[in-house]
Amino acid sequence: MATWPSSGRPTTVEEANWPLLYDVYLTHKLVWPSLTVDWLPGVWQGADGATEVRKLLLGTHTSGGAPEHHIVAEVRIRPPSSTSQVPTAIGALPSLRTATFAHTPDTAVHRARRCPGRPGLVASVSEKPVVLVTHHAGTKAAFAERCEGQTAGGFALDWATRRDVSFLTGTDDGQVYLYDLQGAKAAAAAEPSAQQGRPLRTHAPVQRWSHSGGGGGGAASAVNAVGWSCAPSSAVFASAGDDGRVCVWDLRESGGGGSSGGGNARPACVLCAPTSSSSSSSSSLSSSGEGRCLAWAPGEEHLLASGGDGAAVQLWDTRLPARPLASLRHWGETAAAPTAVTGHAPAFCAPWRPSPGGMVGEVRWWPGRPSLLISAASFAAPAPASSSSSSSSAADEDLPHAAHARASAAAAGSEVIVWDLARLGEPDQASSSASPSSVVLLNHRSRGPRAEVSDMAVSGDGALVAVVDTANRLEIWRPAKELLAGTTGM
Repeated sequence: MATWPSSGRPTTVEEANWPLLYDVYLTHKLVWPSLTVDWLPGVWQGADGATEVRKLLLGTHTSGGAPEHHIVAEVRIRPPSSTSQVPTAIGALPSLRTATFAHTPDTAVHRARRCPGRPGLVASVSEKPVVLVTHHAGTKAAFAERCEGQTAGGFALDWATRRDVSFLTGTDDGQVYLYDLQGAKAAAAAEPSAQQGRPLRTHAPVQRWSHSGGGGGGAASAVNAVGWSCAPSSAVFASAGDDGRVCVWDLRESGGGGSSGGGNARPACVLCAPTSSSSSSSSSLSSSGEGRCLAWAPGEEHLLASGGDGAAVQLWDTRLPARPLASLRHWGETAAAPTAVTGHAPAFCAPWRPSPGGMVGEVRWWPGRPSLLISAASFAAPAPASSSSSSSSAADEDLPHAAHARASAAAAGSEVIVWDLARLGEPDQASSSASPSSVVLLNHRSRGPRAEVSDMAVSGDGALVAVVDTANRLEIWRPAKELLAGTTGM
């Protein structure tokens, strides 16, 4: 348990209770907003033998105001002083030691993810139809691989869990691509300095699938998320798109269109919540809203979580694609409490008053604690009475932060909820209803200006959470040990 430092005293009752909820809570103002964040593996000790040192992978989104970069940031977390009653576990990071690497082409880094099997390899996607893979070694990095063949850029990216150096991407024109970095093992073994000046190795996609074309046709819709199953076979993956569907693909069945094929293979199954207008066929079900994120449960071959418009996280058993197992809904600022409903489709959930524009943008399973799920939702502010405040001058458009400032002003806020799924179905202590809001272990709201969450990451050991948002803010926090004590761990 931590306490507030002498500076930055809490201003609300909620903030005053934070020392009961967090062992660590730190914030840092980034020079440029980052659309991506990921923890690099490893924990080190500082020179004093007590400071905890970790590394974060960030990117820049300068809107053309400056060159774009990858950033490897060194985070130092100091423990409470043994001679002082004022620990530094809650407050602001005094500074971040960073190493920056130019991103080529010079476009904003949409997503950057490290390879689980080879942490030195980092893949990044942007608005350009090119995937770049860098090899990081300490403060040095070199572009080792260049993956081409896409017809558009995008945000979706995920490395294969056990397929060594393979990864998936999803693009804004509704396509999913599989790349296998033949020869990347040799590149990863070489020092980055030995690779400087040599031509980039280029790769074409091994297979391609059409998210929109599989299972019903229709216009192409952007693929917002892709994810490999954590099953030992690692032959199953899923994609979520603007059409509101989550398509589950099996490499052993769907095949794929190949690098030059049409990508007309159909998904093994389609997951989406039924609506009043949906048909009885699971392959043609449709739902309103957009699919924004997904995550496979570790150690569970068929359990998948997805999120999108409607501020709800859906839990799925891929063997029962007609309806989700449960719906976990964020409450925003206009409802009294979150709800968790099991055994029903979202259309039949208990009464709930969503905030305008509620959207779950990120969902993750907590490493080492299979019953914990963490999701981030953002809520749009009500439309202003007049349009004068939304207008901007040509001079404002030239400001590098103008677009992000307007996006932050339009956001009513965001929240990150840690759910304990082991509590699903337990009776409510205050009522007789099943699946109460007690499934919420922690509801985190940022301290400071309201903004939309851009990305979120949980460290591999489950010790720290990192969140970046459109207000150029980086938050790093660790739930109190007392909170996690009663949860299911490995």
